[in-house]
Amino acid sequence: MSEKPHAEEHPPESPQVVITDEEIFEAHVAGKLFVGLKSPLDSQRALSIAYTPGVAQVSRAIAADHTLSARYTWAVFRGALDAGARRITEKMKLAAAEAIFSVVGDDLALDRIVPSPLDPRVAPAVAQAVAAAADTSGD
Repeated sequence: MSEKPHAEEHPPESPQVVITDEEIFEAHVAGKLFVGLKSPLDSQRALSIAYTPGVAQVSRAIAADHTLSARYTWAVFRGALDAGARRITEKMKLAAAEAIFSVVGDDLALDRIVPSPLDPRVAPAVAQAVAAAADTSGD
């Protein structure tokens, strides 16, 4: 009985995704996260704009010009970037939670435990608290 050699199986190659800088930066305006999706992530193209290489491109732009952090990131990251922190610490997370509660605590209830992501008071308060709590020692 002779055996035939097996052909090596290769996954099909993905087509090259072409994305403009404008599309990537527009997808990152005011951050990407909220209680639901800002835009559908229903294709390779949409995922590429939102995540890789989209995140890297926006991150490099913010590293070059820190004023862009207010436009392309949300509060915790904005506070960390503004302070020059190299990592998000437990102290920074607690400061963010306390800032949220200080701003919207009276609006919360058993059936409403998360503040509206559209509340204009939340992001600035969180960013300021996180920046104040940031450990910028580089450790």
